[in-house]
Amino acid sequence: MSAQPMPNPPSKLTVRQLEQSDATAVQQQSTDRGAAWISFRGSVPAGYVVLTTRHSMEFGGLDGFVDDLFVRPAFRRHGVGASLLTELFRECSKRRVLAVHIEVGSDNAPAQALCRRFGLSNNGRQLFTVRVA
Repeated sequence: MSAQPMPNPPSKLTVRQLEQSDATAVQQQSTDRGAAWISFRGSVPAGYVVLTTRHSMEFGGLDGFVDDLFVRPAFRRHGVGASLLTELFRECSKRRVLAVHIEVGSDNAPAQALCRRFGLSNNGRQLFTVRVA
């Protein structure tokens, strides 16, 4: 199933790819392993999304991971998350990413619904993590 872009983005909402000047941390990152976008309502930051990519043996090419997706509480349920994911999936298409993964809390029904709108589904696996440094 392919991701479905949001047909009519909310008015006065802009989403743009982060630029090197946006943050010191971004300045030190290489864009060949991912990208990040920030959404604004007027001049006020409303949310952001970060994509990382890697080679996947399972999918036989690039896959992407939504490393972070955050929408400020005042802007939730107004299309910000959908606009951010639309841009992320557009970029994935350009990069020929074969699969996209996102981690969502089991108690976060709104985020789960947003993911389903984009064709994402629970694959029945659990993500295990250990910090090594």
